[in-house]
Amino acid sequence: MSREALMARKMPIPVLENFTSVLQTTTMVSNSAEVVPATTLNHRRMLIVQNNHASNTVYIGTSTVTADTTATGGYQLGPSDSVAFTLDGSAALYAIASAAGDTPVTTLEFA
Repeated sequence: MSREALMARKMPIPVLENFTSVLQTTTMVSNSAEVVPATTLNHRRMLIVQNNHASNTVYIGTSTVTADTTATGGYQLGPSDSVAFTLDGSAALYAIASAAGDTPVTTLEFA
């Protein structure tokens, strides 16, 4: 296809968020629900959560999240898995690990 033909085609232009602030935090979670991150970035619009443990699963959800697959069981992040949310700073996200001991959960917040 010629350059002119390509230019004539109507193609959607991707819209990217313009972020002015980024905050990286690592929170150690265990087998009780912990808010992640402990302190939110002002005017947060996006959050990425990563499980940085070699073998533990991390479950994310509300303050009542449990480390299982019951009705209160959270969204599962296996070792090295991550997930992104469009989530403002007024919403709290909790994490719990599948085993006792420190499980590092890294978050990247964008505002």
